[in-house]
Amino acid sequence: MKTIFKLALAAMILFTFSCSPDTVLESQENLEAVNAKAKKAKKATRAWRGKFSNVADLTQSIVACEPVSEGVVLTTNVISGNMTHLGKIQEGSFGRPQDGTCFLTGPNSVRVIYNVNYIGAHGDQITTEEDVTIILDFDADPNGFVGTFENTKDGNGNPIPIKIIDGTGRFEGATGELLFKDASFGPSASGDGTVISTWRLIGEITY
Repeated sequence: MKTIFKLALAAMILFTFSCSPDTVLESQENLEAVNAKAKKAKKATRAWRGKFSNVADLTQSIVACEPVSEGVVLTTNVISGNMTHLGKIQEGSFGRPQDGTCFLTGPNSVRVIYNVNYIGAHGDQITTEEDVTIILDFDADPNGFVGTFENTKDGNGNPIPIKIIDGTGRFEGATGELLFKDASFGPSASGDGTVISTWRLIGEITY
């Protein structure tokens, strides 16, 4: 901070007393370089967690699984909640199943990849890639609207973490990994026919 202040002061002095516009431009470029370096140096890994809910938007196109199975509905989810570093999640945050990534992995389980954008309180956002296994409870609901979900496991039985793949604002270039906790879904208590999911995320983010 002291270095930046001194350079800023030097730039002001040069702007006032310099005989050459080229000297002023060079000083400004040096100051911008120092500021960029200082901003980059602040990058750090931080704990990251959130608590969320969403409403399935059944008006969106359903992503079919292979082989196609009745009782499996995958659609866009309208997300709300709170997340550290982002604050209150804003309208426009969605989870979208990706075409060609939905496969039945058992009589009541589905693997699918979602891309999710979480918009924060100040408009900055992150985008994640989430490899999800959905476990349907057909005994509770033959339509498949009740169940749980979790990180898909790799060949060694380890959960594949959610990965940050994009970011804007102060999260530009961010990386990180997260895991689902207490993730489930079921019909809304209001009885209006909507499906509500709730879950938590824990992990780390570097930005």
